[in-house]
Amino acid sequence: RFTMNWNNRIELTDDLELIAGFEYSDSNYVSLEGRDLDYETLGVYAKATWQATDELLVDGGVRYEDHNFFGGDTAWDLGAAYSFDHTGTRLKARVSEAFRTPRLLDSEAFNPGFGASQRANPNLKTEEILGFEIGVEQDFGGHLLEVTFFQQDLDNAIARGPSSTVGGVTSY
Repeated sequence: RFTMNWNNRIELTDDLELIAGFEYSDSNYVSLEGRDLDYETLGVYAKATWQATDELLVDGGVRYEDHNFFGGDTAWDLGAAYSFDHTGTRLKARVSEAFRTPRLLDSEAFNPGFGASQRANPNLKTEEILGFEIGVEQDFGGHLLEVTFFQQDLDNAIARGPSSTVGGVTSY
Protein backbone atom coordinates (compact mmCIF):
# COMPACT_ATOMS: atom_id res chain seq x y z
CA ARG A 1 0.00 0.00 0.00
CA PHE A 2 1.21 3.47 -0.90
CA THR A 3 -0.31 6.66 0.54
CA MET A 4 0.61 10.29 0.00
CA ASN A 5 -0.99 13.31 1.70
CA TRP A 6 -0.23 17.00 1.27
CA ASN A 7 -1.97 19.94 2.90
CA ASN A 8 -1.34 23.62 3.32
CA ARG A 9 -2.61 26.12 5.89
CA ILE A 10 -3.20 29.62 4.58
CA GLU A 11 -4.12 32.56 6.80
CA LEU A 12 -6.16 34.72 4.43
CA THR A 13 -6.93 37.41 7.05
CA ASP A 14 -6.60 37.67 10.83
CA ASP A 15 -10.10 36.14 11.07
CA LEU A 16 -10.11 33.67 8.15
CA GLU A 17 -7.99 30.54 7.71
CA LEU A 18 -8.05 28.00 4.89
CA ILE A 19 -6.62 24.48 4.90
CA ALA A 20 -6.53 22.66 1.56
CA GLY A 21 -4.81 19.60 0.20
CA PHE A 22 -4.98 16.23 -1.51
CA GLU A 23 -4.52 12.57 -0.63
CA TYR A 24 -3.64 9.63 -2.88
CA SER A 25 -3.74 5.94 -1.96
CA ASP A 26 -2.91 2.82 -3.99
CA SER A 27 -3.49 -0.68 -2.55
CA ASN A 28 -2.90 -3.99 -4.33
CA TYR A 29 -4.20 -7.41 -3.19
CA VAL A 30 -4.93 -10.87 -4.60
CA SER A 31 -8.36 -12.29 -3.63
CA LEU A 32 -9.21 -15.93 -2.86
CA GLU A 33 -10.63 -16.17 -6.38
CA GLY A 34 -7.20 -15.15 -7.75
CA ARG A 35 -8.27 -11.65 -8.80
CA ASP A 36 -5.50 -9.09 -8.74
CA LEU A 37 -7.11 -5.98 -7.23
CA ASP A 38 -5.65 -2.51 -7.47
CA TYR A 39 -7.63 0.06 -5.44
CA GLU A 40 -6.75 3.68 -6.15
CA THR A 41 -8.25 6.67 -4.38
CA LEU A 42 -7.61 10.36 -5.01
CA GLY A 43 -9.14 12.97 -2.72
CA VAL A 44 -9.02 16.76 -2.59
CA TYR A 45 -10.27 18.80 0.34
CA ALA A 46 -10.61 22.30 1.76
CA LYS A 47 -11.71 23.65 5.12
CA ALA A 48 -12.28 27.27 6.13
CA THR A 49 -12.46 28.66 9.68
CA TRP A 50 -13.87 32.15 10.19
CA GLN A 51 -13.86 34.04 13.49
CA ALA A 52 -16.85 36.20 12.53
CA THR A 53 -16.90 38.05 15.88
CA ASP A 54 -15.14 37.61 19.20
CA GLU A 55 -18.01 35.30 20.19
CA LEU A 56 -18.91 33.52 16.91
CA LEU A 57 -16.74 30.93 15.15
CA VAL A 58 -17.95 29.39 11.87
CA ASP A 59 -16.22 26.60 9.97
CA GLY A 60 -16.99 24.47 6.97
CA GLY A 61 -15.28 21.99 4.73
CA VAL A 62 -15.69 19.88 1.62
CA ARG A 63 -13.90 16.77 0.37
CA TYR A 64 -14.21 15.07 -3.02
CA GLU A 65 -12.86 11.54 -3.36
CA ASP A 66 -12.62 9.48 -6.53
CA HIS A 67 -12.26 5.71 -6.16
CA ASN A 68 -11.44 3.54 -9.19
CA PHE A 69 -14.07 0.88 -8.22
CA PHE A 70 -16.79 2.94 -6.55
CA GLY A 71 -16.63 6.27 -8.39
CA GLY A 72 -16.62 9.72 -6.89
CA ASP A 73 -18.36 11.11 -3.83
CA THR A 74 -18.44 14.37 -1.90
CA ALA A 75 -18.48 14.93 1.86
CA TRP A 76 -19.09 18.25 3.58
CA ASP A 77 -19.62 19.80 6.98
CA LEU A 78 -20.73 23.13 8.39
CA GLY A 79 -20.51 24.15 12.02
CA ALA A 80 -20.71 27.11 14.35
CA ALA A 81 -19.95 27.88 17.98
CA TYR A 82 -21.04 30.88 20.01
CA SER A 83 -19.27 31.74 23.27
CA PHE A 84 -20.68 33.74 26.16
CA ASP A 85 -17.38 34.71 27.76
CA HIS A 86 -18.92 36.35 30.84
CA THR A 87 -20.66 33.06 31.83
CA GLY A 88 -18.20 30.51 30.41
CA THR A 89 -20.95 29.01 28.24
CA ARG A 90 -20.48 27.89 24.64
CA LEU A 91 -23.26 26.76 22.28
CA LYS A 92 -22.31 24.69 19.25
CA ALA A 93 -23.97 23.03 16.27
CA ARG A 94 -22.80 21.05 13.22
CA VAL A 95 -24.35 19.35 10.20
CA SER A 96 -22.42 17.06 7.88
CA GLU A 97 -22.67 14.53 5.10
CA ALA A 98 -20.05 11.81 4.85
CA PHE A 99 -19.36 8.56 3.01
CA ARG A 100 -17.27 5.42 3.40
CA THR A 101 -16.35 3.24 0.46
CA PRO A 102 -16.07 -0.49 1.13
CA ARG A 103 -12.60 -1.69 2.03
CA LEU A 104 -11.05 -4.61 0.18
CA LEU A 105 -11.83 -6.91 3.11
CA ASP A 106 -15.51 -5.88 2.86
CA SER A 107 -15.90 -6.50 -0.87
CA GLU A 108 -13.49 -9.33 -1.71
CA ALA A 109 -12.57 -12.73 -0.23
CA PHE A 110 -9.10 -13.21 1.22
CA ASN A 111 -7.15 -15.92 3.00
CA PRO A 112 -4.95 -14.20 5.61
CA GLY A 113 -3.25 -17.50 6.51
CA PHE A 114 -3.44 -20.11 9.28
CA GLY A 115 -6.46 -21.75 7.61
CA ALA A 116 -8.75 -18.74 8.13
CA SER A 117 -10.59 -17.10 5.29
CA GLN A 118 -12.51 -13.87 4.81
CA ARG A 119 -15.83 -14.12 2.96
CA ALA A 120 -17.06 -10.87 1.54
CA ASN A 121 -19.77 -9.23 -0.54
CA PRO A 122 -18.58 -7.93 -3.94
CA ASN A 123 -21.87 -6.02 -4.48
CA LEU A 124 -21.45 -3.51 -1.66
CA LYS A 125 -22.24 0.16 -2.19
CA THR A 126 -20.71 3.21 -0.54
CA GLU A 127 -22.07 4.01 2.93
CA GLU A 128 -23.71 7.43 3.14
CA ILE A 129 -24.08 9.25 6.46
CA LEU A 130 -26.01 12.44 7.22
CA GLY A 131 -25.44 13.73 10.71
CA PHE A 132 -25.99 16.67 12.97
CA GLU A 133 -25.11 17.64 16.50
CA ILE A 134 -26.09 20.38 18.89
CA GLY A 135 -24.57 20.98 22.27
CA VAL A 136 -23.56 23.22 25.11
CA GLU A 137 -20.33 23.49 27.07
CA GLN A 138 -20.02 25.10 30.48
CA ASP A 139 -16.72 26.04 32.09
CA PHE A 140 -16.73 25.83 35.89
CA GLY A 141 -13.35 27.39 36.57
CA GLY A 142 -11.07 24.65 35.30
CA HIS A 143 -13.75 21.95 35.00
CA LEU A 144 -15.69 21.60 31.77
CA LEU A 145 -19.16 20.07 31.48
CA GLU A 146 -20.22 19.22 27.93
CA VAL A 147 -23.62 17.92 26.79
CA THR A 148 -24.10 17.11 23.09
CA PHE A 149 -26.92 15.46 21.16
CA PHE A 150 -25.84 13.52 18.03
CA GLN A 151 -28.07 12.17 15.26
CA GLN A 152 -26.82 10.14 12.29
CA ASP A 153 -28.78 8.62 9.42
CA LEU A 154 -26.91 5.81 7.66
CA ASP A 155 -27.70 4.35 4.23
CA ASN A 156 -26.03 1.26 2.71
CA ALA A 157 -24.53 0.20 6.05
CA ILE A 158 -21.58 -2.18 5.75
CA ALA A 159 -21.83 -4.73 8.54
CA ARG A 160 -19.76 -7.77 9.37
CA GLY A 161 -21.21 -11.05 10.44
CA PRO A 162 -21.12 -14.76 9.77
CA SER A 163 -21.78 -16.00 6.26
CA SER A 164 -23.41 -19.25 5.24
CA THR A 165 -23.79 -21.20 2.02
CA VAL A 166 -26.99 -23.18 1.41
CA GLY A 167 -27.72 -24.80 -1.96
CA GLY A 168 -24.78 -23.00 -3.60
CA VAL A 169 -26.03 -19.53 -2.53
CA THR A 170 -23.90 -17.57 -0.07
CA SER A 171 -25.58 -15.10 2.25
CA TYR A 172 -23.71 -12.49 4.25
